[in-house]
Amino acid sequence: MGVKINKLFEIFLYAHEMGFDYAIVNSLRTSPKLKEFLEDLDPDLRLDWSAQSYYGLPALRRRVIQTQGYNVSEDNILITAGTNEANFLVMMQTVEPGDEVVIDMPSWPQPYEICRALGAKVNVIKRRENLGWGIDLDELNKMVSPKTRLIFVCSPNNPTGAVLEEQEMRRICEIARANGAYLLSDEVYRGLEWDGQRSPSAVNYYEKAISTSSVSKALGLQGIRTGWMATQDKGLIDKCLILREDTSEIMNVLGEYIALAALKPGKYNQLLGEAMEQGKIGWTIVSDWISGSKVFHWVRPKAGFLCFIRYNLKIGSEDFCKRLLAEPYRTFIQPGIAYGFENHIRLGVGGADTKQITEGLKRIDQFVKDVSA
Repeated sequence: MGVKINKLFEIFLYAHEMGFDYAIVNSLRTSPKLKEFLEDLDPDLRLDWSAQSYYGLPALRRRVIQTQGYNVSEDNILITAGTNEANFLVMMQTVEPGDEVVIDMPSWPQPYEICRALGAKVNVIKRRENLGWGIDLDELNKMVSPKTRLIFVCSPNNPTGAVLEEQEMRRICEIARANGAYLLSDEVYRGLEWDGQRSPSAVNYYEKAISTSSVSKALGLQGIRTGWMATQDKGLIDKCLILREDTSEIMNVLGEYIALAALKPGKYNQLLGEAMEQGKIGWTIVSDWISGSKVFHWVRPKAGFLCFIRYNLKIGSEDFCKRLLAEPYRTFIQPGIAYGFENHIRLGVGGADTKQITEGLKRIDQFVKDVSA
């Protein structure tokens, strides 16, 4: 199994090697500081594993269920090193060479590269801009067959900010059930819906659905690498635990206790509220910028800190982004081709650093004038 680098990570490495003055790529809220959680941490905590459960702190698993609204027991939650590990464990323990998988796109690139490396036939269901970056469920139904082992969706979506409504999630679950496929739903931006209505979680609608998430994006705790998977399929939980033993082995105990503190209902609501305020600031700036542009067009995101913007220029998106990194612009954004879509760019306004956003947008405008001259 050889996993190839995805274009998103390739551009991240390139940008940090080149250097930049401004970046509009931030995908999470401003990170809290450790001092915000000290009162909930025991200074005598042994920095070994918790010795309570290999599945993760029982109290943390119960708090995940409480804050996320999962209709499962704590035995159906596995704590992982972020959403990425949760996704990885599921794919490794469900997909075999020759299996078919269906992956939505644009979306988080990890599943495409992992499933391809596993020797699966990867079928892409392309989200449609004219559907508000939604999925054509009739097209999905035709694409899925009894040969399909796994369906992957990302909702709220990275990078478009589109959200699956409850009836859409139920239909996707019905399609998966009719064909005996697993449904892996990356829900890391759940809780950041701009209309205030929490989006549906796949685990609540289908016995072979897996919902994955973490404290990284909405709570800004990316560095503690603490996430989870939730599924009604206890057998799959156990299979993923076995594989985790051979990868990360045990959980980061300090990360578990910080996550436990962050998911305490009052603290959780505070952190989410702060994240929403930051997002509103960033989206106001970007929305005003797009309203005044004849080059850039978007479907306004319904959740999260990312958006996928179409542009009217005769230049490929990777070339666009690499030239924007060079002098005199020195501004970092992500190309649509990293998600399989040309003539699009990805912007991120997490943290609402107004100077980064406003100055970065000015440099994008200057770049457009220069290449259009």
